[in-house]
Amino acid sequence: WWWWWWWWYPLPPHPLPPQPLPPQPLPPQPQPLQPPQPLPPQPPQPLPPQPLPPQPLPPQPLPPQPLPPQLLSPQPLPPQPLPPQPLPPP
Repeated sequence: WWWWWWWWYPLPPHPLPPQPLPPQPLPPQPQPLQPPQPLPPQPPQPLPPQPLPPQPLPPQPLPPQPLPPQLLSPQPLPPQPLPPQPLPPP
């Protein structure tokens, strides 16, 4: 059981001195064999589209017109004829 305890016991960390990495020499850049070709002349860029002028506001809806009076007041119903009353027995 002692070896299990020894294995379970955390070992103290061994301080390792940090090893400085040697600077890596950069590989020599290959020189271009031919000079870079000059860029062709760019055609003149078209002007960006001008922002549209502010659109006029849509026409405001008209306020509700007052209805004519004959539509406002309910039409009086024609008098309904009375149903025929049964004659009383003599």
